[in-house]
Amino acid sequence: MQNEIKDLVAFLDGKPVTSSQQVAKRFKKLHKNILRAYYRLDCSDEFNRLNFEPVEEVDAKGELRRSVHMTKDGFMFLVMGFTGKEAARTKEAYIYAFNAMTEQIERMALNMWTRRMALETKDATSLAKARIGSGLMLDRKRELPAIKSERSMLDASIQPSLLN
Repeated sequence: MQNEIKDLVAFLDGKPVTSSQQVAKRFKKLHKNILRAYYRLDCSDEFNRLNFEPVEEVDAKGELRRSVHMTKDGFMFLVMGFTGKEAARTKEAYIYAFNAMTEQIERMALNMWTRRMALETKDATSLAKARIGSGLMLDRKRELPAIKSERSMLDASIQPSLLN
């Protein structure tokens, strides 16, 4: 099941996405028809900007191909008109894959927060010891650069990008 999720949805720039190439493959449609459906979408510019990203990708033959990366909402908007039993099963598989990828991202973020809180505890303990005596102050001075470095790395990983 995990491999199927990875075949449907990928982790890109901090969010789960799929591509028009994958949608075409899974819905057994020509990619040009998926692109045509995308270009005919009657959604707002803001929705389009937030949920679709046209890209150029190199295919297996080494040729440049147009494709569109899309979020779960973009995917749903694009395929909601696709009908039939096979289309329904494929939509369900995508919804499951997007949800599973989102849960994985949330678990990673929670792990980062847990590490961050453990680091704060370590820092507070180190500071408290340093206040007790001069020997412990030297320990604090040795520990502080590593604590600051790890804090910066965790903060950069936890903080979502405001540019996306």
